[in-house]
Amino acid sequence: MLFEPSSKTVWQRYLYVRRWTNSTTRSREFSTVVEPADMVAAEVERVVVASEHSGSASTATHQGMQLQAQRSDLEHVLRTSPIVGDERIDVLHVDDDQSILDLCTTFLEKEHDLISVHTESGVEDAVEHLETTDVDCIVSDYDMPGCNGIEFLEQVRETSPELPFILFTGEGSEDIASEAISKGVTDYLQKRKGTEQYELLANRIDHAVAQRRSEQRAHRIERWLVELAEETNNILWIFTADMANVVFMNSAFEELYGIPVDRFHEDPLCFLEATHPEDRPRVEQAIERLQDGHTAEIEHRVNEHEDYQRWVSVRGQPIRNDDGEVVRIVGSVMEITERKERERQLQQFRRAVESSGHAIYLTDRDGVI
Repeated sequence: MLFEPSSKTVWQRYLYVRRWTNSTTRSREFSTVVEPADMVAAEVERVVVASEHSGSASTATHQGMQLQAQRSDLEHVLRTSPIVGDERIDVLHVDDDQSILDLCTTFLEKEHDLISVHTESGVEDAVEHLETTDVDCIVSDYDMPGCNGIEFLEQVRETSPELPFILFTGEGSEDIASEAISKGVTDYLQKRKGTEQYELLANRIDHAVAQRRSEQRAHRIERWLVELAEETNNILWIFTADMANVVFMNSAFEELYGIPVDRFHEDPLCFLEATHPEDRPRVEQAIERLQDGHTAEIEHRVNEHEDYQRWVSVRGQPIRNDDGEVVRIVGSVMEITERKERERQLQQFRRAVESSGHAIYLTDRDGVI
C-alpha cells in the first residue's frame, strides 16, 4: 500500500487492474524486467494534456492554470532521482577468506569508480554493520563458519526484502542455487579463476542496484501521479489497447457517473450503464473508433441516479509503440453540465426572441448597436 486514504481502501478509491511496475523474475537468470517509470509518467501526462483540450471556453482559464500546475509537478517528478546516474554504490562484502575480500575490493573499486566496498569476515559482524549503516548491495560467500550465506540471506530478508543480495560462492551445486532462489537471492555467481569474475561481479552489482533504484523511483512516481490525478475534478483514465481492462481510473469517476470504481473489475465498459440510453449508440461508436486506433471525442449524458442530468465531454486517444501498434488508450472526462445549461437557456432566449414578432436589438452605453 503506497499511502493510507482518509476513508476508503486503495482498491475502493483507485483501480489497479495491473500495477504500474510489472516485474517478472526469471528463475535461472535472476534478471528482472520493469516498465520504465518515465513511460508511465508520460502516459499520465498525455491524459492530463488531453483533458486540457476538452470543455468549454468559460472554464478554459481555470482548467489551464490547474493543468499547468499539474504538468509542472510532473516535470519535477521526472527530473528527480535518476534511475541510473552518478550515485555511489555502497557494497557490503562478507567472506571468511580475507585474501578474497582484499582482492575483490581492489578489483571492484578499480572496475567501477562508483562502487565503494566495506568488508566483513563474518555474518555476525555484517549484521551489526547493517544495523547502523545503509548499503545498496550485499555480496556474500556461502560456506562460512557459524552461519552460511543462505542463512545470512534469510536474516537480511526479514528486515530488507528488496535489498540486492548476490551469493558469490565457490560452492556451485544446483541444490545451493535452488535454495538461494527460494529464499529470495537477487543473483548467484560462482567464483572462478582469473580477474574476469570481478568484472562480471561488478556488472551484476551495477545491474541489481540500478534495478532496485528504478523500482523505487517507479513507486514514488506512481504515488505522486495518483495524488496528482486526485487534485483535478476531471476523470483521467487509461485502458488496455482492446479496452478489455482498465489500467488506471481516478476517483472522480464515481461521483460523476454514479458507479463505484470497483465495478470495473467485473465489466471494464460498465460506464455504458451510466450513459443515457439515447446516447449509448454514439458512445459505442466512439469506443470502436478508439479500438481501431483513432482519436474520439464525444459529449453525452450520464448518471442514471440523477436522471441523466449530468453532461460530460470525453476525449480519448491511442498510444502507440515504436512499431506503430496501439498499446494503450488514454483519455479524460470533463463535466460540462453548466455549459450545457447555459446553452439551453440561450437557445430558449433565441426562440423567444424569434417568436416575439418584435424587433429586438442591443446597444452599448453610447447607443451603438
